[in-house]
Amino acid sequence: MNQTDYLQKRGITQTTAEIFNLGYSPLTNSIIIPYGQDGYYVQRALNPIEKRDRYRFPIGQARAYNIEALAKCKTVFIVEGQFDALSIMQESDVGAVATSTSQTRLIVKALQKFKEQDPTINPTIILSMDNDRAGQKANRALQRDLEALGFTCYVNPVNGDYKDANEFLVKDREGFRQKLQHVINQPDNWLDNYYADIKKRHDYPDNIPTGFKNLDDELDGGLQPKLYVLGAVSSLGKTTFALNIADNLAKQGRHVFFFSMESSKREVTDKLLSRASCLSNGHKWTQLQVSRGAWLNNAEDKEEFDGLFKAFSRYQHFLHIYDNRVKASQVKDLVNGWLDNHPDEKKPLVVVDYLQILQAEQDNVTDKAKVTDSVSVLSELTKQAEVPVLVISSLNRASYWQDVSFESFKESGEIEYSADVMLGLEFAHREEYITVKGNGHVELNKDKFDQRKQEVPRRVEMVILKNRTGKTGGHIFFKYNAKYNNYQACCTEKEAAIASSFNKLFHSKEVGKPIEAAVRDYTVDLVTEKKPDK
Repeated sequence: MNQTDYLQKRGITQTTAEIFNLGYSPLTNSIIIPYGQDGYYVQRALNPIEKRDRYRFPIGQARAYNIEALAKCKTVFIVEGQFDALSIMQESDVGAVATSTSQTRLIVKALQKFKEQDPTINPTIILSMDNDRAGQKANRALQRDLEALGFTCYVNPVNGDYKDANEFLVKDREGFRQKLQHVINQPDNWLDNYYADIKKRHDYPDNIPTGFKNLDDELDGGLQPKLYVLGAVSSLGKTTFALNIADNLAKQGRHVFFFSMESSKREVTDKLLSRASCLSNGHKWTQLQVSRGAWLNNAEDKEEFDGLFKAFSRYQHFLHIYDNRVKASQVKDLVNGWLDNHPDEKKPLVVVDYLQILQAEQDNVTDKAKVTDSVSVLSELTKQAEVPVLVISSLNRASYWQDVSFESFKESGEIEYSADVMLGLEFAHREEYITVKGNGHVELNKDKFDQRKQEVPRRVEMVILKNRTGKTGGHIFFKYNAKYNNYQACCTEKEAAIASSFNKLFHSKEVGKPIEAAVRDYTVDLVTEKKPDK
């Protein structure tokens, strides 16, 4: 070692070199780094012709440097480079293991093997890969894998503002020692992360506007990294409502993962294009008309539809639509994989349509157990990946003629417990088809109920049943045009009542009261001081 000053330049002392049996080969002008496993060693070329030639590995199975530390030490850092591991062990009394970002499975396999040999092994593992995109991705992926095996694992880079631990040591030895000791004493770094997270949320709010201002106002600005459960009876358009939000977000440049287990990807696209036509000032096409090419009947219609299609194609890559039945764990893995590969993208929205037909996580379980497992996995996804997850749920039959409530949700126990926000859709003004008798018995007028389902648009009310960190009990009103797959926000309950009631009064010869009175009852006062003409 007295023939080179390379280690000195890297901040590695002679004592450390002796402890870890480092050497120098004049023949190849390289540092020799023994791995301590069957004579396995690596040469670190001091003057490589190309960057890729710096390390020369023996032929054979890939290994991780100092892997035995996982079985011998109570606290172990996982880093990328051998000199990073040496830097940590030189300046502290903990262990360190080095592996490449593409070989993190070596850590997982080694821990599984050590655990089989000694079930009491449970080191505190601190992930501190390089401060770059690949290192951050490896940290997240390795943390998930190790925590899934039951190991205590933290992502808490000791690198500071430097690329890696060794660079920190070389540039600021005392600063490195202080940072290293702080990380060892507080591996979860909870208080610092807590403070930093508050500042981040203040500077960069994490709420995602849904495109419906009345809903955003009730949800403190929009969707947040929480588990949202939306329930409704048939014909209320719960899937369409979720699709409307997905469409709005994609137009904002926000990725949406839509897991559609009832409708095919083609049917979902038909709905979105039907909605696009509804929002336009031109011709309107139903989902069926879009699918069957009714817009091909004449050149004018084709030109108009081509314009809609072109506009949709500009943002459709933000919509990731999956139409096969999956498990909640597969949803979680797919989203996490995308996040690993796109760390600089905005956090996406995840939509599951719908909860009760997700595949079971385990074989031969009851429907209740299946829902419990699925909700648990999706709730974990919101916390782990910090993404909002919107889950559509079916409701029980009794909810057709009762106000939506916690009891309306099938297998409601686990949903009520795990969901951060519970939303219920129901027809507005249910008094038109429901009569409550003196004894509490609810009587449904089926003819009027069926009439309500045929309304264009349908009058719909959303109830916020639960909001873990915000307002509950809120009532939000919409008009739902089922024919063209579009929801429209209403400002007030009175506005939601315009639909067919006013038409009936206006067109009937037996109104029963002056038309002026009918107009007052079924219109909304939008007069303002600044624009009285409006």
